[in-house]
Amino acid sequence: MKVIILGLGNFGAALAIRMTQLGHEVIGVDNDAHRVEEIKEKVTSTICMDARELHDLKYLPLDDADAVLVAIGEDFGASVLITAQLKQLGVSRLIARSMSGLHRTVLEAIGVSDIFSPELEMAESFALKMELKNVNNVYHISQDYKIVESAVPKLMVNKPLSGIDFAASYDLNLIAVKRSEKVRNLIGMASTEQRLHSKLGPEFILLEGDVLVLAGSVDALKHLYAVL
Repeated sequence: MKVIILGLGNFGAALAIRMTQLGHEVIGVDNDAHRVEEIKEKVTSTICMDARELHDLKYLPLDDADAVLVAIGEDFGASVLITAQLKQLGVSRLIARSMSGLHRTVLEAIGVSDIFSPELEMAESFALKMELKNVNNVYHISQDYKIVESAVPKLMVNKPLSGIDFAASYDLNLIAVKRSEKVRNLIGMASTEQRLHSKLGPEFILLEGDVLVLAGSVDALKHLYAVL
């Protein structure tokens, strides 16, 4: 995958580096020479330019990119201007970062449908994690729908799934169970690794230390931990 990321602040730089590590071809763009210099050895290529200038923006290989991502956050004006110009240039897959409700509204008004708000999503996830003490991780699906990783409640330990109806009793879907299991390598040395069990029959028994991967509404998740 070939991706162009405009804006190499903390988020943009981290994203560019990680996507490069995952094997994607990444072009990082920023008008700050220091930011470009900092990551030039960690991504496929970097360009120092002012993407607000339409004349300069046209020199980027936009037609060859699978996605163009505007990661600019703090500079509202630059974010909107660059995004609007990329729409004008007919970028096939345009993704834009939003920092506020107003920012999102403006991006939607200029025709951007793929908008993400990492800071807001992280804040929501962390707030829910703080509220639900047994939750280890929260994955944002929508405003009211989450996927969480949670320690198995004590009342469910050593019980088969046949006696626990998550859908009917708690309005939640059990997607998988993570379990720490002892394994041996080729030379017989033992170690512990976490395995994911996704084919869960009614005979599957929950054990102490298991981690449930649950999907459902915020209210349903709160209800589960309120009653257990």
